[in-house]
Amino acid sequence: MLLTSFYERPFNPELGSNLKKFLFEPIDNVTTSIIQDSIFETIKNFEPRVDISEVIAAPNFDNQRYDVFVTFFVKNTIEPITISFFLERIR
Repeated sequence: MLLTSFYERPFNPELGSNLKKFLFEPIDNVTTSIIQDSIFETIKNFEPRVDISEVIAAPNFDNQRYDVFVTFFVKNTIEPITISFFLERIR
């Protein structure tokens, strides 16, 4: 869902996010904030089974990517789950 662009899924064009377009922007605080907000909104809008606690997108200047950490609770559970992944542009 996060790595899928809008209109990429044939029968569900509004499912996805436009994270790929931000990967070619300069790595700065503004782009980092936009990526975090986009991830938060995408999960909130398309995954009703979870409650998001925190989204952190940390710029990794050495590798020209963002390290992303998403912490959430599956509804009706008490243990938080943290998922980490990275976003990088592919040439």
